[in-house]
Amino acid sequence: MEEKTQSQEVAAKNGGPLLSDREFFLECLDENVEEVRQMQKAATEGDFLTARQLFAQYIRGSLQPELFFAIPYEKPENWITMEEETEEEAADRICENRLISCGIEYDFGKEVDWDYNPTPNQYKEWTWQLNRHNEWKLLAHVYRKTHNEKYAEACARLFQSWVRQAVCDWEAGSRETECWRTIEAGIRMGANWPYALFTFYQTPAFTDDILVDWYKSLVENARRLERRRTTGNWLVMEMNGLAHIAIEAPILKDSKHWYQVAVDVLVQELQKQIYEDGFHYELATGYHDVVINNYQRMMVMAKAFHMEIPEVFVRYLKKMCRLDVKLMMPDGTLPDLNDGSRAKVAEILERRKALFEDDEVLNWAVSEGKEGKALEETSIILPNSGFFVMRTGWDADATWVLFDGGPFGRAHQHEDKLSVTIYANHKYLLIEGGNYGYDGSPMRRYVMSTRAHNTIRVDGLEQSRLRSFRWQEDDIKKPSGLVAEVGEEFDFAEAVYEDGYGTELKEAVTDFWNFEGKLTDEERKKVDKSVSHKRSLYFFKKPEHGLKPFLLVVDRLYAKDGKEHSYELIWHLNSENPVMEEGEHRLEMKDVTVLTAGEASQMQVVSGQMEPEVQGWMSLKGSKKGAVEIPTLLCTAKAGSGCMVTVLYPHLEGEKCPIKAVLADKEVEAEKVTLQLENGECIAVALRHNNTII
Repeated sequence: MEEKTQSQEVAAKNGGPLLSDREFFLECLDENVEEVRQMQKAATEGDFLTARQLFAQYIRGSLQPELFFAIPYEKPENWITMEEETEEEAADRICENRLISCGIEYDFGKEVDWDYNPTPNQYKEWTWQLNRHNEWKLLAHVYRKTHNEKYAEACARLFQSWVRQAVCDWEAGSRETECWRTIEAGIRMGANWPYALFTFYQTPAFTDDILVDWYKSLVENARRLERRRTTGNWLVMEMNGLAHIAIEAPILKDSKHWYQVAVDVLVQELQKQIYEDGFHYELATGYHDVVINNYQRMMVMAKAFHMEIPEVFVRYLKKMCRLDVKLMMPDGTLPDLNDGSRAKVAEILERRKALFEDDEVLNWAVSEGKEGKALEETSIILPNSGFFVMRTGWDADATWVLFDGGPFGRAHQHEDKLSVTIYANHKYLLIEGGNYGYDGSPMRRYVMSTRAHNTIRVDGLEQSRLRSFRWQEDDIKKPSGLVAEVGEEFDFAEAVYEDGYGTELKEAVTDFWNFEGKLTDEERKKVDKSVSHKRSLYFFKKPEHGLKPFLLVVDRLYAKDGKEHSYELIWHLNSENPVMEEGEHRLEMKDVTVLTAGEASQMQVVSGQMEPEVQGWMSLKGSKKGAVEIPTLLCTAKAGSGCMVTVLYPHLEGEKCPIKAVLADKEVEAEKVTLQLENGECIAVALRHNNTII
């Protein structure tokens, strides 16, 4: 723990920045610059007014906005505007101190309180994300279009308000405080502050005093980012922010050191955080792209200012961008894996294409098929991260299936191993519960739970890797356990879940990086490993007998204790008009039919349920709706070891599923499945046995 300096104690009483003029001019600037020596002479004589004037004069004459603005503009991140607002309307609202964070607006009146939280449930992300200062970038962007000085004045006022209130606490941990979490420092330094500085530094609103305080705060942000850096995607954002400070502020004595620290850490983290198949180790599509974004921003900034960039950055980022293409659904969007997002691949790759102009696959994705060429493979195995993407082709009419047979991931994980999703006939048809805000709400706990995914619960219990799993650095090198094979007629995949089942955690996980250390040994013991689950998928891409592409799912449950258990097989169906055919294990919907066999003895459709537990919802994070009801099929059975079989058959509205029934042995090692067609024919499918249960 660092001792407080005298300037810290003064700042705590009078407001920030922490650095005194004496400390800033005599200890923080590069004395190899002639103008700095003049500033230091004035500061040594106690003439801080002259030192400030000389500093501001130097900044106004040395910044190179023509280099900075050669970088393509990116919209501010996070939800800080309303859907119906224009950028100008949003900027005008910000000028009035009516700010939006996490989609929720608050009118601060005369002055913003930077550590205030107006949300009814005290949602911490509201205050944290407010301190990313996305509004400052939006004000700068609108100023560049309008040259209206009120936007510069608003940004100067917001900065002065923030720097006085948000006094940096060196003793606080990286995830503590409302205003100085290191993720916020990394984001504001690596995206929003640079854009504001290069826009406003010559405006009347950015006075000599504001420019000095701005650079003092750059030092304080840099020191906190270097000293309190963390892990995972946070660390990447932190180092991007540190690199931006170093590049934009070479007048600071430690700028070269900070740049080298950022580069060294970012090189190391590529090897630590990226699976060999290109997926980021959190296995969440949204955060995969957060990591790409921050490497890209650092690279683009460095390139613009003629800084050296390691070759390994380009190599890894190309692989990571290609992973987005490999995961992409036929509508061009990503599946929202774990705490992921349904981003459009062409849009997220558009801003990166300058880095990979020679890559035909990425050009094909960016141009939405107009240029370049698609990957030769249609179905793609990701052997390290454990996903298998099965598809009939790369066209918009293709059928797409994704199977999760891999590890738990480093953070932002859901309890969803062996889950499967389907896109067919221009629709995301078999979906999952989605993503939700990082609060403690029932909906947040739902989207993280097994019951929000297309897999199996045992005895009413969820998969429980959050309790039993501790990430180790070498985990990224371990085999995923996925067995997969791409075939001409059908693709095959298989994986096993044997990490145990337990009750839902009392609180939703909102702090992923601190969560593991908070679990007690007693909590970790609350996992029942008496049942293991092996799932096998057969994706028939080119079926005969006039059938369209469909999926056969074989679930084998192994009761190691020899006792009877309750199994609940769950399917979330983004369809309408569910009709259960009496006496048959068959559910007909508008554009999909589900047939079951084996141990699946009862079928029930649930939609929009809140009690006794949340079920039948699709969360729409970032939307006013929050979540929408969806029909969810629950297939239940009581047995010891046994086999449950499901056919998921997508079809067009008005079409009849040609499969009348599915017949399968209830025995756990069933050898075959028979499909009875409406025309009287029967199709026998021989089942494979690959993975073993330990």
